[in-house]
Parts: sequence; structure tokens; C-alpha cells
Amino acid sequence: MPFREIETTQLSKEQIEIIELPTKGRVIISGPPGSGKTILALLRLNKIDQELKSDSTGLVMYNRMVRMETIQAARHLKLKNASSRPTSYAEWMATALSHMFGEKITRDQLFEPGAKAIGKPNWSLIKKMLNERTLIQDSKRWVVVDEGQDFPGEFYEFLYEYWPNVTIFADDNQSIGSDGSTIESISQHLARTVHMTVTTNFRNTKETAAFAEHLYTKGIGGSPGKTPESTPRGNKPEMFQVETDRDLAANFCRRVVADLLDRKQQPDHALLTATETNRRKMFDLVKEEWLKAVDARKPTAEERGRMATIVELIQEYVPERLKRPKIGSPGVFIMTMNAAKGCEFESVTLNTKGVNERWAGLDQKKMLYVACTRSRGDVRIGVISTNAEIQLQTPEALRSIPDTVLTRSWLLAKVQKDLAEQLPDGLELPAVNDRVRHRLFGLGIVTKVITGKPITLEVDFGIKGNRTITAQSVEAVSHEV
Repeated sequence: MPFREIETTQLSKEQIEIIELPTKGRVIISGPPGSGKTILALLRLNKIDQELKSDSTGLVMYNRMVRMETIQAARHLKLKNASSRPTSYAEWMATALSHMFGEKITRDQLFEPGAKAIGKPNWSLIKKMLNERTLIQDSKRWVVVDEGQDFPGEFYEFLYEYWPNVTIFADDNQSIGSDGSTIESISQHLARTVHMTVTTNFRNTKETAAFAEHLYTKGIGGSPGKTPESTPRGNKPEMFQVETDRDLAANFCRRVVADLLDRKQQPDHALLTATETNRRKMFDLVKEEWLKAVDARKPTAEERGRMATIVELIQEYVPERLKRPKIGSPGVFIMTMNAAKGCEFESVTLNTKGVNERWAGLDQKKMLYVACTRSRGDVRIGVISTNAEIQLQTPEALRSIPDTVLTRSWLLAKVQKDLAEQLPDGLELPAVNDRVRHRLFGLGIVTKVITGKPITLEVDFGIKGNRTITAQSVEAVSHEV
């Protein structure tokens, strides 16, 4: 849930500073995933309520999934009329225009015939309404906007003209729509804004944040952010290879079942796909493979019963039927990467089939950035490919990410095979950051492992420099030495 990353009794200094900003005027707050922007939006809304002694201020949200979660967060914070406060783009525009015109404007009036399903108001119609009607003058207009990078420029032109008190939360690096805005363009549209940032990432492990840094597109918003010192260490994100969709579904089920049985983590694990077609396919396959994965563990009767009940908690997001899974409650969640924006889960597995076809360049980096930073724990990236085509099917944005932050499991398997052929029994291959001893160069730290025949290592030997040597020529040294 979006309010999991912080509790209201544990706000950081920079978060408190943002909540205490004057409510009048125009403010932009930027920050990375997991920095608490959604909870801060709700706390900002609560502050405005208290000052105005009213609950008429809206919280405008673009993503339907996040809006449903935020309603739960509003109830958690005991906001008055909590279930109606987070509103959609079109719903808020209809309410705002009704207030300005002194007459009821319905949501349907903001769409061209046949365009309602896409949820994006028609700005030509809205501008025509504004030109044809007499407006009620009222300077007491406040609004809070979350995921502000997803709204178009016309929305901010409207706010500049008619809405004097605006607080916007945004992150350029999470802009995944073609008609969204940048923080710079929002500032230009609104003029004379105050811009503040939150920088701490309360959600991701240090390893996920380090990986996400390589997908960060350098827009305004704060990168993946700094993780607190108290953030636990986790596993490096892993990219693995399978040959079919069913193989990926089976792999996902085995990993989640093992996690639930071994670590007893809260069961909210997500499988995210690039396309709706693949989302539907993976939903069916996961339901088919789940009990097979349970049986493979040879569970006790109690474990079997517990894992069998989760079959009923395998949920999908079906936008065409507005079917929304209950994020934050126990379950396994299957949805597209787009739909998961703003959500968070114990672990995230990506099915990258179709990523290269759907996105390229910065758009691909942004989508993968958003998808991977949904995780509070492990990130796993599945590539469906034969061995011969693995490089081609790997998402372009991930091909150059260093092994220091991303484990490529198929390469590890190749290394182990090569090792069995090259290294004496009982000798293990050093990993990056391991200490080793060479008979000529002495003690050093491994900086890179290079697969092949022979397997070689790049080692920093301090004053003797960086050397490339064979794995056979060194021995591991305990970190205590």
C-alpha cells in the first residue's frame, strides 16, 4: 500500500517540513519511489481541511489502482469523508466546473461521444464551456494533485487560470504516458511555484535502489533516492531465462511458494507483464502451476492447506471490466507494469516479453524503473528466450547494466559449468568484492568476474594496480584476515 513506507508517527525531517508548508499558493513536491509522496498528499489534504474547517478540497489522482489504495489510506488516517476524497482526473474536473459555474456538470459532459472509456477529458469541450458560461468568482479554491507528471499541460493551464492554491506531488522519472508533463513544464504553466524535494526511499532495499540508479533518466525528481541506514540488505535483482510463458509462471510459483514457506513473508507478491494479452495468459498459467509448485515442496498437511488457500488469492487487474485486486491484502497479483504504477509488493517478478516491441530508449528505462521500484524485497526479471537469442530478447535498457548490481542467472549457470571443467575440486570462484591472494601481487579485491575459457578476474591489488588474472591463480581470503 502507498502508506506502508511511513507511519504518521515516524515522519522524517524533510517530510515534516513539507507538511508544514503554507497551504496557500502553488507548491511542487518531487521525490523518488517510496519517498511517501502519496501519504504526504493525504497529510497535506488533512492540514488544508483543518485550516479551512472544510472537507471540500480534492485529491486528484491519475491512476485508478493507486486511487483505490489511497481511499484505504485516507480511512487509515481518519480523514472526513475519506472514501470520496481521492478522485479521478475526470471526476475532479466535473466537480471543479460545477463549483465554478454554479450548476451541475457531469463527468460524461467532458468527453466526446465514444471517448469516455479512456478517462481523459476533452480540453476543447472544457475550454468551450469556460468561454460560454459566467463564472462564479471564488478565491478559496484548493486542490492536491498526486502523480502530477501524468497530467497534461492543459490541466495546469486551467489550474493557473482558476485555481490559486495547488500542491502537486510528482517525479519526472515515473512519467510513463505520452501526454504527461515534466516538473519544469508544470512550473512554467503555474508560474512562481515553490519547489521542494523529498529524497529518502523508504521502500526499496539498498540493492534494488542501486539497480534502479542505472535506469534513472536524470529528470527532476530525485533519482531512486537515498535509503536510510536502517534499511535491511537484500538480494541483488536477478535476471533469469526461461523458454516459455509456462516456464516463467512455474518459476514464479516455485519462488513465491518457497518464500512463503521458508521466510513466512506477507503474501503480496506481484507478477508484472508488458502487455494486457500476456497478463491474461500469465493469470491462467499461474493458477495452473501453483499447486504443482506446492506439491514439489513435499509440504506438511498444514503447509499444503495454507498454500492451497492462496489459489483463491491469485488476483488480476482487468481494466476493461474495472476489476481491481485488493492490493495490500494477502495475495498474488498479476497486472501490467503500467497498472502497477504507485503500488508496492513484497517481491516483484517481471515478464519482459514484449518490452522491446512496446517501449524503446528513455520510455523503456522509465517503465522498467517504475516496475522494479514497486518491490519492498526481491526483484526478479524473466526473459523468455532460447539460449541463442537471449541477448536479443533481453530488454535493451538492461543489456549494459553491470554485474555488480544485477545477477544474470544463466551466466552464473555457465560459470558453474566452466568451473567444474577448469578449477580443481573444492575450489570456488571468487565473487565481486571478495578478497583474494595472488602469489606475486599479494592481497587484492575482485572487481569483475569475466566468464569464458579460461575464467578471468579483474582484481584491485592496491599499490600494485588493477590486474586481469586467471581464476585458477588466486585463493580466497577470509574477510577477517
